[in-house]
Amino acid sequence: MPSSIETRVLGMMLTSLTGPLVMSSLYPHCTQVATPKEFVRRYGGKRSIEKILVANNGIGAVKFIRSVRRWAYEVFGTEKVISFHAMVTPEDLQVSRTEGGRER
Repeated sequence: MPSSIETRVLGMMLTSLTGPLVMSSLYPHCTQVATPKEFVRRYGGKRSIEKILVANNGIGAVKFIRSVRRWAYEVFGTEKVISFHAMVTPEDLQVSRTEGGRER
């Protein structure tokens, strides 16, 4: 069960993803940090998020991944600090192998 501090840090992350807010308005006293662990430590948390499982495909998943990457770039200077792991079905793999009925 996450603590209230962990919930607050995650809430700050998600809040920054939900609208056209700029980092300076969300974290006016925060300069760019190097790692998620440093970000969590600076805000009093205990656990950092470095891997996210995306168990959905489609436009919503793509928008979520893009938003997290944009946020990570603003905060950490690179979007590579958070990795995404996706679930895929055999049907998804088959669709990605063919394009318009032709094998790639």
